[in-house]
Amino acid sequence: MLLQCARFPKGMKLLQDLSIRRKLIAIILMTTSAVFLLTAVAFFSYDLVTLRGRMVEELKVMARLVDANTQALLLFNEQDEARARLESLAAQPRLLSARLLTPDGKVLAEYVAKSREGPMGGPPEVETVRDQELHRFLPGTLLPRRLVLSRPIYIGQDQFAGWVYLESDTRELTARLWNYFGVTALIMLAASGLAFLLSSRLQGLVSEPILHLVQVAGEVSHKQDYRVRATRRGDDEVGKLVDAFNEMLVQIERRDEALVEARDQAYEVSRTKSAFLANMSHELRTPLNAIIGYTEMLREEAEEVGQEDFIPDLVKIHSAGKHLLGLINDILDLSKIEAGKMTVHAELFDVAGVVRDVASTVQPLFDKNGNVLVVETGDGLGDMSSDVTRVRQVLLNLLSNASKFTSAGRVHMRVGKFERDGADWVRFAVQDSGIGMTPEQLAKLFQPFSQADSSTTRKYGGTGLGLAISRRFCHMMGGDIAVTSEIGKGSTFTVELPVAMPEPAASSAVRARAAAEPRPATGR
Repeated sequence: MLLQCARFPKGMKLLQDLSIRRKLIAIILMTTSAVFLLTAVAFFSYDLVTLRGRMVEELKVMARLVDANTQALLLFNEQDEARARLESLAAQPRLLSARLLTPDGKVLAEYVAKSREGPMGGPPEVETVRDQELHRFLPGTLLPRRLVLSRPIYIGQDQFAGWVYLESDTRELTARLWNYFGVTALIMLAASGLAFLLSSRLQGLVSEPILHLVQVAGEVSHKQDYRVRATRRGDDEVGKLVDAFNEMLVQIERRDEALVEARDQAYEVSRTKSAFLANMSHELRTPLNAIIGYTEMLREEAEEVGQEDFIPDLVKIHSAGKHLLGLINDILDLSKIEAGKMTVHAELFDVAGVVRDVASTVQPLFDKNGNVLVVETGDGLGDMSSDVTRVRQVLLNLLSNASKFTSAGRVHMRVGKFERDGADWVRFAVQDSGIGMTPEQLAKLFQPFSQADSSTTRKYGGTGLGLAISRRFCHMMGGDIAVTSEIGKGSTFTVELPVAMPEPAASSAVRARAAAEPRPATGR
């Protein structure tokens, strides 16, 4: 409570920066010194008051003795006898001077000790009150210099005869106080040394368990080994802290074991899923390719023999097969990315040439929906070192989506270079005038198997894998993809990729690999 109430900003700051051992030693030394000083001040004050009272009492006794022996002398103005009576006080070592004063304040007789320094001067500068005895200490530089006392002298009950004035030195008081200071300093020095030795030995009872706990915590943090335990050395608060620390390590160890088990299970599930998808893809793609191939053959044969009625149905079968094959390929790509089975390969290619090829590939889709594709390439695009197949796949997905969600509108594709952190980058921006998206739809846009909403899926189709795969490809090539949109006014997708694809990090297990042929994505 005292520590909370006391405010020593600078001292507390110094204590905060010390080690716990030095803090304990400093606290013990400060507490011991404070208690000793308080005790010394109390004894000093008591001794000072007692000594002053004794000196005053001795001077009063002397004044009463002079009063009793000089009443008649004052009454009859006997100066010589009065002087002889005062000189008899020379046996008092502390007495500096004595005076007898008449009722009108004149000096009848006086005695001045040889030890008194300086002339006596005029009448004494004391309060001469007829009905009471007065005393006071005359101040010096550091301590009282002299003690003076005046006592009225009465003959009988009411006949005032004069005063007796006594002056005493305070050398005994001064010497005693200086001796007291010296003894106090020596005792305090000895007590501080003893307190330092004892605190240096005993502070280990508090500091060593805490330092041991700090050491164990550092070892756990450095080695990530939660099997380490701190040793309890007592039943105090530090011992309870050690128990809580060990219990925390036990819980972390159990949690890690559960996480490792869950991770292993997830790896096993992922491996099983990958194996299933790989086998299933083979089983599905083989008959699908056969269906697509036979459909193309039947269509050619129908055209040759003039069976025009069969051609629309064969076209529908062919389109459905290609669509289904695209869905299967998208699912397999996502599965391989998540399983870390794909890699990206950098090769040098002409950016403008790739953009022209992609625009040519998706032109039939634009013609089908009555859309206009405008491609604007900046000057000095030059070459780019990245995975050209994945770049094509990302651009095909963005352009096919723009065409799908725009009807009789305009799609603008802008390609340009810019600089970031001293490196060259390429920006591909695809802006459409289609249906647009709400903020809620944008929030889940890049999630796998997620589209804007269910009505969009029913109307436009698709699995919602295209953008999720495209963003992951961009990440693997060192870039990213972003989108801005406004409902009813269209969307703008922006892909930013470095001109020179960075080397994949050693710790990254997820890599993308280009497919044999680029294909448009089936949906956002």
